[in-house]
Amino acid sequence: MRYKYDDQNPVAPQNITISNSGSPSYHPVISWSLNNEPDVYANTSDGYLVQRRLYNNGNGTWTSWSQIATTSGQISDFIDTEITNAAGAGPGEAEYRIRAKDVNDRISGYSSTVSIGYGISPEKGIVQQITTEIFEYSLNQNFPNPFNPNTSIYYSLKNPGLVKLRVFNMLGEEVAELVNENQSEGYHSVEFNANDLPSGIYIYQIRSGDFSDIKKMMLAK
Repeated sequence: MRYKYDDQNPVAPQNITISNSGSPSYHPVISWSLNNEPDVYANTSDGYLVQRRLYNNGNGTWTSWSQIATTSGQISDFIDTEITNAAGAGPGEAEYRIRAKDVNDRISGYSSTVSIGYGISPEKGIVQQITTEIFEYSLNQNFPNPFNPNTSIYYSLKNPGLVKLRVFNMLGEEVAELVNENQSEGYHSVEFNANDLPSGIYIYQIRSGDFSDIKKMMLAK
């Protein structure tokens, strides 16, 4: 595989979940979807950064977030062997979040968080998952780029609302309208087919509420 790199920060890891590893130690197992960005996948040393903070019911305080591990950009789970009896209940709670990192040391925003209670025998507890989605407005570089004739454009919305995503040539003429509808907050993608367009550089623009951004892409036939 030939990797294509860009100069954009990676997208935050998505679909993060938590469970336990089962008998005998019941360690927390954090899983997420692999980024579809080749420059993250190619980072085999620290493609994902795992952070954790702990809550102690005894004193009612959280620790600060700290990085506890890194994984390859080709691995989508992590077992926290420092925490045992992660049964969904107990005097303690562990919360986790993930960031992606590409081969050029660019780092994504944080994923959503997941947490699990620990400290009670698993036979007495039930695993519970708490998920808090954290979204920001962003427009990412299309992939692949250069492309022929199909490419995907990824973006995220902090709030729901009307989204317009259009493509222009270098003369400022609109050549395609990819999105013109109300969408929910969160991560989105759209495919662009340029089969009827000539080779060259194109600009795509997104507008939603007060957010606006543009990026360039190259069609190479």
